[in-house]
Amino acid sequence: MAGSFRVPFLMAAATLTLSILNTVQTLRTKKEQWSRMVENIHVILCTIVHLHSDLGVDDVLPPNVLHSLAGFTESLTKINTYAKSQQETGRLQQLFRQFDAKARYETCQQELQHWTRIFQIHANAETVSGVNQIHLSAQERHEELLALLKLHPELTASETMSSVNMLD
Repeated sequence: MAGSFRVPFLMAAATLTLSILNTVQTLRTKKEQWSRMVENIHVILCTIVHLHSDLGVDDVLPPNVLHSLAGFTESLTKINTYAKSQQETGRLQQLFRQFDAKARYETCQQELQHWTRIFQIHANAETVSGVNQIHLSAQERHEELLALLKLHPELTASETMSSVNMLD
């Protein structure tokens, strides 16, 4: 986990998420909406952790993933500000600001859906890269085996002869 402190924006994202969670726990309205938003944040954070866990000890996240992490952190800042504004306003003020609050909620939700898709794309790219590496490794081993068999043709000839003799 010590390596996670070297990932730019990760500590900020974690701190903002904790702040959002603490604030949401005190809210008395729109619990279902906030629950969905927190669930989306959780999915994104799990994807980020997965991307980071695939790295070696000294490896760093690619620049495009770091850029996405910065954007996600910016969205978390907006969500945190929105949550705190909901916490600080009374019921009467919330009634008057209902339209503004709905628009802000929808914006936050759209941003989270955007980041969910972006980080899923990053995770899928990592999976494809891993499959390609496995394919290349298998291809290298196959070529090594063919080279070894070429150096020792008697291994293939005797096996073939044994199989033919068994059929007789």
